[in-house]
Amino acid sequence: MTETVARRNGPQPSPPAPPPDASYRAHVEATFARYDEVRKDRDALREQLDKAVNAIKAATDTETLLRDEIASLRRQLEENNLRLLQAMAERAAYETLFSGFMAQMREFNIPAVPLVRDLSHAQPMPDDEQ
Repeated sequence: MTETVARRNGPQPSPPAPPPDASYRAHVEATFARYDEVRKDRDALREQLDKAVNAIKAATDTETLLRDEIASLRRQLEENNLRLLQAMAERAAYETLFSGFMAQMREFNIPAVPLVRDLSHAQPMPDDEQ
């Protein structure tokens, strides 16, 4: 049966002869040298990759912190806008109140002068001498 298989497949090649010792040794040494170079390149690339990943993590953390700070500043801005609107509303209320006072003072002919007198030159009252 092996003859039949051999006829179908054709003649089998003989196993390769081992290379001479010196050239085989040089080939093995060259292969190991290439392997060491590839390994060093791989390690260098892995180190660069680790540095890049760490830089990306640091940048992501910084981005997160900056986004949080922006959100905080937006909240402060909204709060300050609400305070401004509240102050404007209070000022309008006070202006209305004071304009009402001024209208009453004009209506009743009350002079628009301070109602408190300077008493620095006044004579002391008899009750104050005690």
